[in-house]
Amino acid sequence: FDMEDMDRNAEIELTNEIGDVLHRMGNLHASFGEYDEALTCFSEVLDIQRQTNNDELRIADLLFNMGNIFLEQNLVEKSIDCLRESYEITKEALGGENKELHSTMYLMGVALTELVDHENALAWFDRALAALKSVDEEETPDEAARGRTLLRMGIVYERTGEQDKALTCFEQSVQILKEF
Repeated sequence: FDMEDMDRNAEIELTNEIGDVLHRMGNLHASFGEYDEALTCFSEVLDIQRQTNNDELRIADLLFNMGNIFLEQNLVEKSIDCLRESYEITKEALGGENKELHSTMYLMGVALTELVDHENALAWFDRALAALKSVDEEETPDEAARGRTLLRMGIVYERTGEQDKALTCFEQSVQILKEF
């Protein structure tokens, strides 16, 4: 046995455990609405991940969480930066667009709506709907997510004066959401 390798492995394992704890703490702080504390935890885990094992999907998850918090704080540009990086990492790690990307695409649409970038917001919502369709036969489609996405699309169409499209989205959304 090489003692140096064992020490390094033990150190990496301990660092990963610290990252796990901070990640959980960040999620709890966010659920309590303690966004600054959550961001501190997530940023620390992000630093750890980038310095050690570089778990791409965990980095993407952290960036998604941070983007969500920045959106809650109305820091829309910061939110978009985090969400875009999360999207790119996840897409690359999973080999293309799939339902795992729906939430990121949805939040990108919400953020772009806040910036009054309606055309791009609608494009992200369209992609989010397409991602939801990429489920396996064994999986249950996430109809609630589809209903919420259609609701947000309707809001954008309403704001851009496309009342017919807005009404169609709202009708589809309410039909889906009533089934729950």
